[in-house]
Amino acid sequence: MNSARQFYFLWLLVFFGTIACNKKSEQTPSFLVIDSCFVNAKPAQGNNIHEISALQVYANQEFLGLFELPAKIPVLKTGQVKFQFIPYVRLNGSNNQWAPHRCFEASDSLLELTTLKESHINPTFVFKENVVIRFEEDFNDGNSKLRAIPSLSKGDTLLVADIPFHLNGRFTSINPAFVARFEDTDTAKFMDFGTFESFSNMPTDGRSVQFDFDINTAFPVQMSLIRTVSGGIPEVVPYLYINSTEGKWKRFYIDLVHELSGQTGSVSIQILFSANKPQGNFSNREIWMDNLRLSYLK
Repeated sequence: MNSARQFYFLWLLVFFGTIACNKKSEQTPSFLVIDSCFVNAKPAQGNNIHEISALQVYANQEFLGLFELPAKIPVLKTGQVKFQFIPYVRLNGSNNQWAPHRCFEASDSLLELTTLKESHINPTFVFKENVVIRFEEDFNDGNSKLRAIPSLSKGDTLLVADIPFHLNGRFTSINPAFVARFEDTDTAKFMDFGTFESFSNMPTDGRSVQFDFDINTAFPVQMSLIRTVSGGIPEVVPYLYINSTEGKWKRFYIDLVHELSGQTGSVSIQILFSANKPQGNFSNREIWMDNLRLSYLK
């Protein structure tokens, strides 16, 4: 091919490519607006409080992206469009680490889209049929499935009390919650508490093991696992260091897969929270907790 023909061939590629790009850029979008979403849990699965804060969105099986809520999403489609939403949460309380909550079903919806018009939807999520809820506690019966480990220091208190609750202004209520309180008479200077039960035969095959909870603490708290493999000696495995939440409730979604995956033999775990007594003149020496749930898929 001589230079003239090469130039002509390249000119045709640029010309038709420009037409195609202009045609695509001239498409006018519709808009999908999502303000929030909901969870519909059965009684044995715990309550409907959640902090799903992002959605992975598909339109007619085409991936549109991962969107933090609330979201206004341009969609280059009109007419009836089938949307699918997959719920995402912030892992380990981090603002930068997103992960799908694998225990929830994707939510499907059929919407009618019109160019330049907004279509609103707030998806609802349910737990998958094969989910296992190994532990859930919202303290609404006035009792607690948490206890001191091994025993409570003299003067300190564990109790269930009516506490004001909300997550960023949502789910506002005054309801029973767990309270761990350091007293001035405490001499040990630390407190350990966790689940009554040790959960046996936990998955070790790489499945996601989700632990969710809400906490409001005036001082740092260490979350750990007491892990026992095939009847061996229990070992304390530190997992997450929780800083003061500065008077606010904060929800944590934790995946324990790395602490369980690959362990040989049967594995049991007990969930442990530890704190040191704050020094100085603190007006609040309490840890509040609510809405605990341990779940995974069969």
